[in-house]
Order: sequence, then structure tokens, then C-alpha cells
Amino acid sequence: MRYAVAILGAAALVVSPALGDDQGPKSAGSGVETASKAESADERAIRASAETFTRAYNAGDAHALAEQFSKNADVIDGDGVRIRGREAIEQSLAATFKEEPGDKITLEIDSLRLISPDVALEEGRNTVTPAGGAPVTRRHIVIHVKQDGRWYMDSVREVEEPVVRPHDRLKVLEWMLGEWTDEGSDSIVRTSCHWSKDENYLLRDITVQVEGATALSITQRIGWDPLTERFKSWEFDSEGGHSEGLWARAGEKNWVVKHAGVLSDGRTSSATRVIDLETPDRMRWASIDRVVGGEAIPEEMSFIMVKTPPAPGTQAGEKSAPTPTPARDKR
Repeated sequence: MRYAVAILGAAALVVSPALGDDQGPKSAGSGVETASKAESADERAIRASAETFTRAYNAGDAHALAEQFSKNADVIDGDGVRIRGREAIEQSLAATFKEEPGDKITLEIDSLRLISPDVALEEGRNTVTPAGGAPVTRRHIVIHVKQDGRWYMDSVREVEEPVVRPHDRLKVLEWMLGEWTDEGSDSIVRTSCHWSKDENYLLRDITVQVEGATALSITQRIGWDPLTERFKSWEFDSEGGHSEGLWARAGEKNWVVKHAGVLSDGRTSSATRVIDLETPDRMRWASIDRVVGGEAIPEEMSFIMVKTPPAPGTQAGEKSAPTPTPARDKR
């Protein structure tokens, strides 16, 4: 029966949301463009200097840090303070370490591009954690120059990274709000999506009915995971199963979620779920690459979900009692 996929998948109607511009956790090697072995060697040298910078900063060694800058380097920090020259940079760093001992820094290089054999452009983030305070993250743009066979930082610009609320990230998923229905010959699937009270999560209730009786219900919470920098879902079904999903954008109106869970009998389950938003009120959902208890299930399941107009007096995103919906065409 069509509703069986919901039980096997522990959350069959997961609609994978957009990841936006975020493509998961960024490593030091993301976004690097190289076109030759020489460029690759230069790239490695720049990354090695970033590691040296981190070690020196965390050791409070102002002199070793200053040696990473060119003689006439120009720095504008996140507070708008401008410092020119290696000697002035060392003095400024020494004063910082004296006033705020124990500060630690982490660096992330989001992109690194060689503009010429002797000039490279780096974009990334740095996070400074005071000994007894909250971490501060800033974006940075660094121009590296190669002098006498060694790479130095020649220009550094910092800006404080804006804080993006989880609610603002989730706005790309507002199309999920409201009531959605799929009616088949042997089952009816209804989903209801609304904001959590703090508006930092999307909450979905999924109900599968067979012959008028509820066969399965699922609750789902969708949010932003700051650790992996991805959208993530957590689901619990009425049979006692649970699962998690990591989501990514696959196109302007297409989304993919990699799902893994545990059924109530202890078997593991996994699947790839794909959604195609055909119109604002119609989406195609499919579950592929399904594996339950270590055994592949070759059958692909797909549904057409149609949005139900809000009941009088309610707005999209508010809970309302489900209303009967005529059966829709399925392709």
C-alpha cells in the first residue's frame, strides 16, 4: 500500500528545504581555484602560513605574527582601525595580547584565488574567542603577495559578520506553510506546516489515513544547524521510529534531503528524498535509494501534493482543521 513507505521511511513525506547559498560546513580547501602545479604549490604555501598565523596568535606571539605581513602591509580591522607597516602591526598585536591575554583565534578560508604568479586573493572568516567572553566572528579579505619566494599578507580588510537569525534563513521555506494533501485510491496523506512560537523552526504534522482511520502520524521540526551550517530536520513517528535529515538545494525549485533513521523494531532506514515545486500550490515528492535494515528497496515512490486554501479567518502558517480535498491528478 502507498502509505507503507511512510512507515518504512520513518518520515515519508519529508520535503527537503533549500540550503540557499550555504553548501554545508566549509573546510580550508573550499572554493580554491588552481590551474597548474605551480599554483597548487603556492596555494599550499599560503594555507601553511595561515596555520602558522593561528599558532602564533594562540601563543600570544606578536613578533611571529607580524612576520606574516609584508613590510608595508595595510590593515583595517573590524572596528575600523587602520594600521600600516609591519612594525606598527607588531606593536598593536603586542598591546592586544597584554590587554586581553588568552585570546584564541580560528581561521576559515572560504576561497583562495591566484590573480597573478605573485598575488593571491583570500576571502574567509576569523573567530576570536576571549578568555572569558563570547566569540566574535568577522569576515576578512586578504591580498597576499609573493616576495623573495615567500608569501606575505599585504592588505587585510575585516568586517563584522552580520548575525542571521534562524527565522531569516528559514524564510526560503515559507512556501511549505499551510495545508497540503495527496489523495490516492487507498490512502490520504495530509501535512500541516506552521512556525514555532519563537519562529526559529518550521513545524510539520504529517498524517496518513487508510479507509478513514489514521495509520501513521509524524511530527517534524525543521531548523538551521549552526554546527554543520545546513538545514536539518528531526522527525518522530507514532510507531516509535525517529530520523534526521540533512538538506541541500538541487536547483531553483528542486530540493534534496539525505535521510537516516531507526524504525521502532530497531532496523535502520535511509533514503534520498527529492521535491520539485512545480507551482506555488503543487509539488512532486519522491523517495529514492531507500534502504531498510540493510536491504535495498528498489521501488521508487512519488506523490503529487496540492496545497489546500486556508480556511476562512486563518492565514498561511496558522494551524487550522484539515478539510476534505478532491483527489488530484498524478503523473
